[in-house]
This record gives sequence, structure tokens and C-alpha cells, in this order.
Amino acid sequence: MNSENVRKIFEVFDYMEVNNVTKQSEKIRLLEGLKDKEIEMDVIIDLVLSNLKNFQFSEETLYYPAMSGTLNKQEKTFDQFLELCEKLSSRAISGNDRINETTDFLYACNALHVKWYRRILLKNLRIGIGAELFARVFSHTPIPYKVMLAKPFKDIKDPDSEIKPGFWAERKVDGFRLLTFVERNSIEYWSRNMLSYTQFIGNFFDPIIRSLGDRCNGFVLDGELFNGNISDTQALRRDNVGPDLVKRLKYYLFDIIPIGDFRNQKCDIPQATRKQLLTSLLANYTGDVLINMPHEEITSIEEVQRLTDKYISEGFEGSIIKDPNCPYQFGKRTCAWVKVKRFYTLDLRCTRLERSTTMRKVEYNKKGEKIGMSNELTLGKIFVEYGGVETGVGSGFTQVQRDKWIDKPDDIIGKIVEVSYQEIGKLGGLRFPVFKMIRVDKDEPDVFVPTNEVKDAPKIPNKKNKNNGQELMTW
Repeated sequence: MNSENVRKIFEVFDYMEVNNVTKQSEKIRLLEGLKDKEIEMDVIIDLVLSNLKNFQFSEETLYYPAMSGTLNKQEKTFDQFLELCEKLSSRAISGNDRINETTDFLYACNALHVKWYRRILLKNLRIGIGAELFARVFSHTPIPYKVMLAKPFKDIKDPDSEIKPGFWAERKVDGFRLLTFVERNSIEYWSRNMLSYTQFIGNFFDPIIRSLGDRCNGFVLDGELFNGNISDTQALRRDNVGPDLVKRLKYYLFDIIPIGDFRNQKCDIPQATRKQLLTSLLANYTGDVLINMPHEEITSIEEVQRLTDKYISEGFEGSIIKDPNCPYQFGKRTCAWVKVKRFYTLDLRCTRLERSTTMRKVEYNKKGEKIGMSNELTLGKIFVEYGGVETGVGSGFTQVQRDKWIDKPDDIIGKIVEVSYQEIGKLGGLRFPVFKMIRVDKDEPDVFVPTNEVKDAPKIPNKKNKNNGQELMTW
């Protein structure tokens, strides 16, 4: 890697921040000036955005080294920084050794490099550059895209009028969203956040996808990777995607979109027609890795709850309710797709909190347009304890609460707080925790109730029936 190119990239980043560059057109203009440094830029953005690189640092644990960059020491190269990132990501160093070695490295760098190396390790450049903007300038992704998302059932004001008889219920997989682009002789695998997984899963999945024949060409397959083990799913979001893990995965397919429509981010083909196309594509597939997600027609809201309970008992996360007449709506959450999950609550003691840095609007012009930003400390998350296991809770707070408790931590530390969650994880932590309120009426937390429940992997369809011309699977 060319360290001089890296320095010039950091200087552009610095310019964006110092001059409060917020207009997307100006950011694109500045990034286009770095096109001759695409190799280094690609690596930097991958370190920041990729879920496969996790350095396990926070604002508290990765502080600025004293007098960094003020001594005439040998400057560290970018290749040496990449070596450090690899050691951190692979857990080759941990605990205090991880902090000390990283601090020593930063101490040997000048102020500019310390600033941006640190932000890379925190995985937050804080200048408003994400995967979509980067993809518009560099060839990092095949096309900038968004996927269709499901609206939470709790956000629907009138379910009886929004969810109609004739809608479908599908099993909701608590997996990893994966898009498979098949075009000519090329097969690529991308996450919903435009991160490439081709190098990790291509060797295993390519022969399976090619076995579907030419009919697969020119389409994007939309589905979830899962095998019943949440630890494997979490590994896909980190850095330990090995061949043994990949071979354990199943690919639950629930949609198919023509690649031209996906590129244009507009697809008017109804859900029912897309489902028929997917079913036809998989009709002659005899393996057990690709699974065509079946559906059941619903007649009432009460049946939605019954089917959701049924799917949860089978090992799934819940249900997805779909309008069979809806188009594929890119980047939207509407009542055309509704996710139904079961949540629980616990009243637990807040043990500590963690700070975070946020961008705050600070100045406006006469037209009311934002022209200034600043970085300010605020509440990142609180921690609660249940059964001796600590869980971080980072959502559910208002900005007023975040600002108040970062200034007055004693107003929440030690207090009993109500937290909603979906389930208790394999290691005892709460999954998808959300802060609800401080329980001023309680002085003691809920009593820990141990469980030895072990969830089986979701059942795989083993029978096929014909129903109204569509191939459905019974479970």
C-alpha cells in the first residue's frame, strides 16, 4: 500500500470535517479527486464498513495517546497499520495487550494519522461517508441499492384494516440477509448493507447456484442464511467466516427480482408472480441447502398470532405477513411486509453506562439550512445485569435522556430499569434489548430464572404438495 496516498486521503477527510462539508454533491466531488487512490480508499472503507472486521474498541478504551505525533519518531506505514488491524480482528492480541499495543502504535504516528487511524478502529469516520455514497464514486459494489424491509407489527396503527384476508404468512428467519446477483457467468453475494461476501461463501454456493441452470441468469435472489445456530449467524457479521461454518448454512429464499429492475431500484412485478417465478426456478432442485420459503394464506388477525406462535415453536423468529399483490418496494417499510415477533420485559438494575460521540447541529443560515456540525459526547448505552451476565442496551432512549444521563450518570446508574427483549441468548445475554423506562416504583430487580432450554434448528420441509398451481411445502 502507498502510504503517501493514504496521507492524501486523510487530508481530504480532514478537509470535509474542518469545513463541515455536508452536501452530498460536494462529498462526491472530493471523493472523485481520490479515484487514482482507489486501492487504498477501498481498503480504508472496508475496514470501517465491513462487519467482518471488528476491533472491539470504544471511545473509553481507545483514547488519544499522550503527546501523539509531537516527537520525531519513525513514522508507521499503512501496511504496518493493516498488520495491527489483522491482529486485532483475529483476536491475536486481547485484553490490556490489545490496548497497549494499539496505543504504542498510535504514539509513533503524527497527529493526522492518529486521528484517522483511531476513527478507523472505532469504525466511524464521522464525516458522513457510507457504503452507498462510496459506491457512487468507486467500483466497490455492483450497483448502489436498497432492499425491501418489513414494518414491525407494533408500528401499525390499525392492523385490522392494514392486514387483510388473503395476505400470506411466512416463517421469519433470524438469519443473515443475503442477495445473490447472477448475471452472465458471474455470481456475486452481497449483504443488505452492500458488503461483499463472495470471497467467503462463493466456493461453496457457486456450484449450487449454477445447478439451477440458465433460468437463474439475470436475476437477484433474496433470502436469509441460517442453520438454527445464532452463533453462526453472528459469526457472519464478524470476521470468522470459515469453510466449516459456510457448509452448515441453509439459504432460505423468499424473493427473486430481475437484475435490471434491481439496478433501477424499481420493480412492479407483484409478490405472487415473483413467488411463482422462484418456485419454478427451484422446481427441479433436489439438494437441501436452498429452501423455497413456503407461505400460508391468512383469514384474520387472530390467525396471524396463531401462525406466529406455531413458527416460533418450530425454531423460527416469528412470522412475516405479505401482501401477494405488492411490488418489491426498495428501501421501504410498509404494510406490504409486516414482521411479527414476540417480546418480553424484565426489570433490571443499571450497572454502568458507556459514552459515545454524536454529530450535533450547531449553526443555521437565514434560510434555516444547516451549515455547521460539531462532535459532542452523549450516552451510548447503559448496561444491565441478569443472571450474572451483563447486557448493553443502546436503543429506546430520547436524545434528552441521553444528554441528561451523560451529565448526571447517578440519575440512572443503580436504578431499576424496564428493558424489553426478544429472547435470552446462548451465553445468557438479552437479545435485541430496548430501554423502556426507569421503574421508580421498584427497588429490586426481577429474580433470575435459569433455563436449560435448547432450541433445535428450524425444521426443513420434507414434503411437497400442489396447491392452486403452486408448489407448497408442509412442515
